[in-house]
Amino acid sequence: MMDAYAAWHIFEQTGKVEDYIRYSQLRSLEQFNSQEAIHADQHRWIGDNGENSRRK
Repeated sequence: MMDAYAAWHIFEQTGKVEDYIRYSQLRSLEQFNSQEAIHADQHRWIGDNGENSRRK
């Protein structure tokens, strides 16, 4: 799969609107995935898989 960096270089060479759209979509996806990873780190349970927070 192409990344946003490669898509940008293609857009630079062609100047086509569809190549810019592809770049923009890939960049948005990469930013979304980056945010998901940040949220996963910030909101993970402390302890053994969240066992300390289970209700009995």
